[in-house]
Amino acid sequence: MPRPIILMPSASHPDHGPRVFANVAYVRAIEDAGGLVWITGRPEAESELMQLMEHADALLLMGGSDVAPECYKKNMCKHVQDPDPRRDQLELTLLSRARDKRIPILGICRGLQTMNIGYGGSLYRDIADEFNTHIPHDGHEYPRNHHSHDVSIAPNTLFARLTSHAQIPVNSLHHQGIHTLGNGLIASAHAPDGLIEAIEDPTLPFALGVQWHPEELDDSTSREIFRAFIEAAKNRQ
Repeated sequence: MPRPIILMPSASHPDHGPRVFANVAYVRAIEDAGGLVWITGRPEAESELMQLMEHADALLLMGGSDVAPECYKKNMCKHVQDPDPRRDQLELTLLSRARDKRIPILGICRGLQTMNIGYGGSLYRDIADEFNTHIPHDGHEYPRNHHSHDVSIAPNTLFARLTSHAQIPVNSLHHQGIHTLGNGLIASAHAPDGLIEAIEDPTLPFALGVQWHPEELDDSTSREIFRAFIEAAKNRQ
């Protein structure tokens, strides 16, 4: 059987001129789990989006710069970092198509936030400014595999079925987070301060978002997230 095709919209960054890219950690995690990565640019035509979705076996929404606040009905503020409206629109459109097609969806960090927005939820534009916490969520001063805090996993969820642990340590590289949970989503993991750290859509075969970066971690739960995601994609072939 050929490897399942995992559609992954590219990230963007304004430094040194506009560019689109993907951290190699995502690619390695997908390939190690048995998938084949397709990284997109910024197609906008309906025919091009349909062509992408026709061949995709699953959708991965990765991390990166902040989603524009207007996508979740909030105003721009000084804390929002480098929004890319074309990326926002592309990912929200692909998310909607993936839900209609019922293909597996995995959201990582910003990807969890995009999922939540796509389901009608909202974000804290800046956790330090809008959420009372003692937990270090924005850990960019540490290595990307640094364990910043634990998350507690809700029982009887997709995520709980992926691990034998009720609590796991995670890295943390975000300054935004879920404020209002999207319609139809359930929260399947929380940080000690109550911030939602994982979400899922129980009506789909596989739709999971995590606020941390499992592609940067070498542990059984992180590997199982990607293995289960790719296995679900194989089942769609």
